[in-house]
Amino acid sequence: MIQQHLKALGLLGLLGLAAFSNGLHGQFMIDDHAFFEEKLRNIKYLPLNFIPDKDRALHIEGESKDPFYRPLSIIVPMLSYLAFKDNVVGYHALNLVLFVLTSWGIYLFLSFLSIGFWWALVAAGLYLIHPINGVAVNYITASVFSVQVTSMLIAIWSLIQSSRSSGKVRRVLWYGPAVFFYFMAMFCHETAMVLPFYAFVLLAVYAPPVAASSIRSRLAFAGRVLWPLFVVLAVYYAWRMQASPLNESILSKIQLYHMSFATYLATWTMLLCWYLSRLFWPYNIVLIMAHQPLTHGFGIWFLALAILLGVGAYLLWAHRRDKPMLLALIWFFMGLCPFILACFFQPIHGLMIEPHWFIFPVIGFFVFCGRCAGPSGRKPSARAGKDGPGSHCICRHYFKPPAKLAVGQRGALLYFLA
Repeated sequence: MIQQHLKALGLLGLLGLAAFSNGLHGQFMIDDHAFFEEKLRNIKYLPLNFIPDKDRALHIEGESKDPFYRPLSIIVPMLSYLAFKDNVVGYHALNLVLFVLTSWGIYLFLSFLSIGFWWALVAAGLYLIHPINGVAVNYITASVFSVQVTSMLIAIWSLIQSSRSSGKVRRVLWYGPAVFFYFMAMFCHETAMVLPFYAFVLLAVYAPPVAASSIRSRLAFAGRVLWPLFVVLAVYYAWRMQASPLNESILSKIQLYHMSFATYLATWTMLLCWYLSRLFWPYNIVLIMAHQPLTHGFGIWFLALAILLGVGAYLLWAHRRDKPMLLALIWFFMGLCPFILACFFQPIHGLMIEPHWFIFPVIGFFVFCGRCAGPSGRKPSARAGKDGPGSHCICRHYFKPPAKLAVGQRGALLYFLA
């Protein structure tokens, strides 16, 4: 078994190198240029990144309250600068190593859930080479996303271990790392705040004790295990709203749009359809897609939303007795929920979507695809084997580093060419 796992990890490493080797020379772009600011390249400023409101805490004139609190998103590039300075290859190589380690974590986590060797390997491999996640390597400052996903996986794994421990002391000892890596993930990006909900679904659907057979007993079991983590979330959220308010970055901007709910729903659905279509047809993957609120053509998007809801409900019902598939689908659908508010991020550009918002929940999508590619526990079918290299070639073709910023003439589309 250990030899099998080592072969799988080696294969994932080769896949990552093959998929991203043509993008290691990509130049700095957009936020990457902050590498050359004094505050980022000077290690003495490292502790300041943990202060959410530098103006009030340090009385620094000119500093303003940052609506984001992502200290590791600055610290990881800061440490990278010490090693690579302006050598872009070094940054991309580090990002690739971190992303491959993330794919290893996904494979090992899925293997830990006993879904089957080939299923876990295919899911982790698709996650690694699909262009929708290319930002983790091609965009230098996106190195933090790999740290976030890995931290979330370790936290959930620790929670499962805690739930399976017999003694109180052992449960507490496993809970400690879970809380630590939960904070690590939240220090990377706000989307990690929903981790307790992912863990709740996993414990209720996939990993309850044998005695918990009814839905009520499963939910009760998950609640008993996770209530301390929900308390941590509540305390952290209350602190964030005071120190670095989330409402200043998103919620307060909703009123700036001056649009009806129908306009919002149609535009939101259009952006969601764009993202979902890129999962199935990885062409023109972009860093940011934004669109001004639609003024007509609502009907087609309402119909599209109804179809999406119908398909989602059917998939959940069809796989209700298949625990790995049900877990994968719920994780993916849950991960789309924050987009309901996140789309209001920049009113000047309209509603927007960024694929890296879903870099953790998209694991569920690839687990679903892993089952379609080949039965769990066995090698993929001949058909799946033929399709594999083709999909890899597609990824190689579209994994070129982003070229430039472009603003479309129709609908004010904002994106980075990939």
